[in-house]
Amino acid sequence: ILFVNICFAETNELTPQQDKIGKIDQNLKYISLNLSDSIIDLIIETLNFSEKLNYSNGIEQSHFYLARYLGLNNQVDSAIYYYKKGIELAKANPKSEILGSLYVNLGVVYWNTSDYSSGLEIAIEAKEHFEKEGTLYEKYDLFNLLGLCYDGLLDSQQAILHFSQAAEIALEKNQE
Repeated sequence: ILFVNICFAETNELTPQQDKIGKIDQNLKYISLNLSDSIIDLIIETLNFSEKLNYSNGIEQSHFYLARYLGLNNQVDSAIYYYKKGIELAKANPKSEILGSLYVNLGVVYWNTSDYSSGLEIAIEAKEHFEKEGTLYEKYDLFNLLGLCYDGLLDSQQAILHFSQAAEIALEKNQE
């Protein structure tokens, strides 16, 4: 909480927009390392401040961390809402750095609630996104999610295929 007061108190002064954005980025870094119960206020303040400055990266990441926090606290419907809102915003931003993470984490929420078909649908959208980006080959989490969703839908052939791809990626990364 002290961190919140320091970062936001300093931004009330007349400072350049880049300085304010830097403070938002500091908050986001702090949030990424700390998802304790007390972090919710900082997430919401960071989201509001990012919206005030129209800072896309801050808005998208705040939605991601808010959804993740809510999901971890069993507020599944709210988590789904904020992941979907984050995806919508990130799709509109060609410079988005978090769209893939929003997709994969939303898919995990669906999988955790045994909604395997929705999880699979989101995972397939994420796969298409990573293919366009040219980074599909390194997405262990995505292939693992696809395997889990296919397994939940009792399609063992597809589950094994995707689990095998996830295992190959994990082995390659372990050798680097």
